[in-house]
Amino acid sequence: MKKQVIFSFLLLSISCFSFTHNNNVTKFQVSHTIDLKITIKNYTEKTVLLAYLYGGKTYVKDTLTLKNGFFSYSSDEPIKGGIYKIVLEPNKTFFDFIIDKNNHHFEMHTDANDLSNQMVVIGSEDNKQFYDYIRFLSLKKRESDIINDQIKKNLKSNDDLEKLDREVIAYQDQIIKNHPLSLTTLLIKGNREIEVPDFKSISSESEREQASYQYYKKNFFNLVDFSDDRLVRTDFFKPKIDYYIDKLTYQEPDSIKASVDFILNKAKINHETYKFLVIEFLNKYASSKMICMDAVYVHIGEKYYCNPVGVKKPDWIEAEQLKKICDNVNLLKPNLCGVKAPDVQVNLLPSSNPSKINISSIKAKYKVLFFWDLSQSKYHEIFTKFDEIYPDLKSKGVEIIAISVGNEEESEIENYLLKYKAKWINAVEIENSASQKYNITAYPSIFLLDEQNTILYKRLSYNQIEGVISELTK
Repeated sequence: MKKQVIFSFLLLSISCFSFTHNNNVTKFQVSHTIDLKITIKNYTEKTVLLAYLYGGKTYVKDTLTLKNGFFSYSSDEPIKGGIYKIVLEPNKTFFDFIIDKNNHHFEMHTDANDLSNQMVVIGSEDNKQFYDYIRFLSLKKRESDIINDQIKKNLKSNDDLEKLDREVIAYQDQIIKNHPLSLTTLLIKGNREIEVPDFKSISSESEREQASYQYYKKNFFNLVDFSDDRLVRTDFFKPKIDYYIDKLTYQEPDSIKASVDFILNKAKINHETYKFLVIEFLNKYASSKMICMDAVYVHIGEKYYCNPVGVKKPDWIEAEQLKKICDNVNLLKPNLCGVKAPDVQVNLLPSSNPSKINISSIKAKYKVLFFWDLSQSKYHEIFTKFDEIYPDLKSKGVEIIAISVGNEEESEIENYLLKYKAKWINAVEIENSASQKYNITAYPSIFLLDEQNTILYKRLSYNQIEGVISELTK
């Protein structure tokens, strides 16, 4: 196990952070009341913030005011298990603590000058264990730093670091064995790396590396208990999901869709974990700027919202919002990368020699569809670039089809194009048909089609065209 993984738990220790005011992220459902008392020596401010983690972010739940020498929080409102924080003013230093089903009535006493090491917990064995572990890791981290310095001076070896690692692992294993259901155990296991076989029987280095990667990816979540909804109220779960999707998954739509399905299949065992991840994935790919990733949004929208066959129904969403998602999915679906492009008829320019033509009938190895609106932006830089690259693109079997949309007169469009050589095909859409069928919402908008009129790329920038064509025509 790598040392940096062992000590990653220290991210929970005292630090500074940014937080969000949002009391409506989740509805607390566990039927337990809470009663906390907190004293902080050498702290002169009269308030602290009570905050909680949700989906890797920190949200403010309440402001606690000093009274009779301590801060208190009492509520009959049910509260869910997870990591909570007391945030000190004005520098936003904080200390973490656990609220769980057996830890709703306890006291915490500490010192503002040394929040973690001076922490004393009364009435909560889970929090005592939690802070014992944090202090143990802090100690081992200091020892690790000393050993690393000595290694640089040839006074110590990597064997000393490995010995330290073994001590940490042994301590963790003891917690896992003695407290298998504790939140500290959940955190330890969630931050651990899985052991990957060496695959020495495979002689080819590249094949051995591929086997290691496949094993690591397949078993990446082995130590994560998706049935435990406390996951979403920790700060390791969301980064772990992001790492799997963004780093372990090849960044193309079909691979990402498979990874999303893989994770959600694991998460379906717990409604809250599942709900959090479905919402997270939908929002992630609704706002993705990566080319063609709207295919992932459509996949999630269709499978988990609009047509949830064999999966849980999205009972967390209002009917009106669900309709908006499904309407958006239906708009995007005909224009995804890999599908046949909508065929539209356009008026060719110049208007002095009017003719209509279907996009599908234009013969070219590749077609660059450039949708533009003269009224919305200036295009001098783009058309100058087109003048420059068009001859080379044409020699490679590429045709640029610039389709003007909007309400500008054809004569105005032609006058604008006179500034350029504009030897590519210029056209004007007929009654908004092109922009509607291609769901154009921003200009300019560029699609790249192949010879069979299949959409290869969309939302390209004009500066990307040359590079993409070079890759396709190698």
